[in-house]
Amino acid sequence: DYTRKELEFRVIKDEDGNSKDKENLLFNLLHDIENKDHITKNNKGYKKCMLIFTPHVNGNYGCYSLSNKINSDKQFSNMAKYYSGEAPKENKCPIMNDKKFGEYKINVQNEFQENKFPIMVATKAFGMGVDKQNIRYTIHFGLPQSIESFYQEAGRAGRDKEKAVCYLLNSRDKNAK
Repeated sequence: DYTRKELEFRVIKDEDGNSKDKENLLFNLLHDIENKDHITKNNKGYKKCMLIFTPHVNGNYGCYSLSNKINSDKQFSNMAKYYSGEAPKENKCPIMNDKKFGEYKINVQNEFQENKFPIMVATKAFGMGVDKQNIRYTIHFGLPQSIESFYQEAGRAGRDKEKAVCYLLNSRDKNAK
């Protein structure tokens, strides 16, 4: 039985299907979650946290640029970090060499485990071995490769058997008739 009663699944539709609208949906959701659950409140470590999954490292739907945009919102300043399998690129060049990026990934994963920040923006490369008890939210900013991938990634929330909410931001295909 794969049923996880502690997980609640919600789909939010992006009717217009453009990246700016989807980004606005994400930020509205982040502000709603913050206003309700105060995940950025740090009282000797963050008590609740979230994972935002993106399909890419770079570009509009990339974990690197999305984490930077979240950090530029004054309510979430320095609350998000990114994790990906490969170093992000700016102007087609990696932002750091492989050794430095390897160190960054180890540090950011450890800091997240130790509740030093509440929002991880990641590709599917994050978290296969992570058993973090206080993930209350997952948000998929793009469709995963399969329903199994979605369920596995969303299932990183609620590991303590407490209620967790798993969101999927679904964009309409602009080319669909």
